[in-house]
Amino acid sequence: MLMLLCGACSSGGSDEGGGGSGGSGEVPVPKEPSNLEIHVYTPENPVVTRAEQVEPDADEKAIHTLDIWVFVSEDKGSFRAGTLIGHLSPQVSTSSSSDYVGTYQMSVSEEFAEDKPKVDVFVAANLASVGLESLRSTDVTPSQLKAQLIDTSYFGLSTLTTAPSSTEGLPMSGVLTSELSGNPPLLKVETPVKVVRAVSKVRFVFGRTDTGDADRLKVNSITLENNMIPVKEYLFLNDPYSEGAYRIDNSSYQEGGSLTPLTGNDNIPVCPNPSKYAYIEDREGQAKGQAYENLINGGIEAGELAQVGRFYLRESDKKISGNINYTIGDGTPKNATFTMSEADSFSRNHTWIVYGFFAGKEVLNVYSVDVTAWQTSSTDHEVHNW
Repeated sequence: MLMLLCGACSSGGSDEGGGGSGGSGEVPVPKEPSNLEIHVYTPENPVVTRAEQVEPDADEKAIHTLDIWVFVSEDKGSFRAGTLIGHLSPQVSTSSSSDYVGTYQMSVSEEFAEDKPKVDVFVAANLASVGLESLRSTDVTPSQLKAQLIDTSYFGLSTLTTAPSSTEGLPMSGVLTSELSGNPPLLKVETPVKVVRAVSKVRFVFGRTDTGDADRLKVNSITLENNMIPVKEYLFLNDPYSEGAYRIDNSSYQEGGSLTPLTGNDNIPVCPNPSKYAYIEDREGQAKGQAYENLINGGIEAGELAQVGRFYLRESDKKISGNINYTIGDGTPKNATFTMSEADSFSRNHTWIVYGFFAGKEVLNVYSVDVTAWQTSSTDHEVHNW
């Protein structure tokens, strides 16, 4: 009996102990992995900088590749400023869409999700267009990205770019420093990163009245003055894009160069009323922004105007000026000058339209529309972004 009782006690203890062990030894449910959500404004709609909005052409806003780097911005907890948190190369669509905000998620550590340090976000599109595709597979630092230059081989005067590559597009970039919102497992960069084109565009457009073959207009050459376009510019701005922002390597400038008219564009077509395409400040009913761009584009499509270019060039902090060499009929070559209204007006992501027309008296009338504020200019120069 004693042995039976002892056995029963032993058995009960074992069962009780097993139950206790099972209660305290349950396998914990693993935490859901944390992600950082990043919003990127892509150029499906242009970023408005200093002017009324102008819609870019489809090939100007196409994104073929996109790269996103996230770094710790300042020391916090166990994280040191400059630490690379992650790099994304998401698949992107080059189709034109009204939804121009891309949303991407980057995996982050639980420790990062708990500490939530402020971050620096760098975004670059179409790196192959400036020969920097190697950055896509390289661990880099914020300092290296900020120091990255678009060198002399791209978007200068030595090798003219008149159309974006159908496979590489135009270079674009954006930089943002931001706090993080949300809680694990989903954190968010509070402010979307604005991506803008790192190059500017200039268009030369011409027309003439019907004064007979003797007065036909021929554009021989278009030349920028010396030291107008820098040899190199930076891929990224130091700070998020702001009014008047530019960032060039100003150690050296191009010595100037000729922008040669396209082949077969020697004779400018006849236009019934070429003066209607001239932008004149305070002109009653004057079209602005996209409406003016549409007016010029419509004249080209109708065969009333001819365009030389478009030319995509590095941004500049200079008051750009140049010369149009032209001939009327069989006469001697003449020159007409064009000048921007102010320095710093050829910063990235802007367009400049120079319009010239011949209406008799052997004089080429030249008007330019460039990057200054719509309502503050005291000249006939105005602005729109593209």
